[in-house]
Amino acid sequence: MQKWNAPDTMVIKYRLKTYSNDLLIAAWGNEILVEEIDTGKILGFFMPPQPGEVYRTIYEPETIINLADFPQYKDIKFFWLWPLGLDSDWESYNFEVEEALVWKSIGKFKAEAAKDWRDHGFSVQLAQQWFKTTSRFHPLNGRMTPEIARKFTDLNLTTNEVIAWFQSGLKPKDIDINAVENLVNYGLNSNEIQKWISYSVPLADILTWINLNVVPKQAEDWYKYKFILSEAIPWHEIGITAGEAAMWKGLNMTVATVKKWGYLGFSAIFTQDFKKPEMDMEKEVKLWLKTGLDFKKIKRLIKKGYSAEKAYQERKKE
Repeated sequence: MQKWNAPDTMVIKYRLKTYSNDLLIAAWGNEILVEEIDTGKILGFFMPPQPGEVYRTIYEPETIINLADFPQYKDIKFFWLWPLGLDSDWESYNFEVEEALVWKSIGKFKAEAAKDWRDHGFSVQLAQQWFKTTSRFHPLNGRMTPEIARKFTDLNLTTNEVIAWFQSGLKPKDIDINAVENLVNYGLNSNEIQKWISYSVPLADILTWINLNVVPKQAEDWYKYKFILSEAIPWHEIGITAGEAAMWKGLNMTVATVKKWGYLGFSAIFTQDFKKPEMDMEKEVKLWLKTGLDFKKIKRLIKKGYSAEKAYQERKKE
């Protein structure tokens, strides 16, 4: 930014005008464009007062025709001219001067980013709102992009709803917009999706759990025990909880074998109590089943210290 100095002899006349009908120019409260009267060329704009500065005199910008006739500008700290000669990148994206000014001064966007948001149908104000949904996160967590914001908008999701998701634990880098679209099309509203997010369930997994009649808290348990969805489903389908599955897995048991143990009435906790370090649990359960004994008998023998091999050999002698 450079301070504008009027030449000694002013030949060209200028006028000041607001670049938005929504902005008031009273008390120099907003940026004001400087326009060359004869050509209509936009030359720049005056910066607003800085917070805390007090000015005793208020000038009406629309009354100033010739800057040479307005020497008071030299005494006003914020009377600075920001040249608006557009950089080549703004020109290459077909931005008008006033449009570029809005994206640069209000939105704080660079040319390429401004073009991207504009091309996705966003005004600078809406672009700011969507961009700010992730602004409190470290850049490594990801940033809101125009593509994702457009899809959220098309799904009738608001910035406040998406912010609530982030506050519930969703990281920007974990946004799965295809999963969100599937959830919305399934009939879930923003609050329902947020509930699943609050239990740390990945967006792409939610519909599967719903179809398995699993509630968010139950689904959360599987992730706490470090199961991915494809691992958790087989355990869930045989009626095993996440905690039990973790114990069975710790005993190096497969789902198929655990299903057999479960048929006999064994729990992971009970099995863990009698398992010896060198024991092959797969072989052990198969041998117990081979004895043909009922569960109560097997349980009594195990408590007596019987192995499956010993019980099997005794059964062969009968």
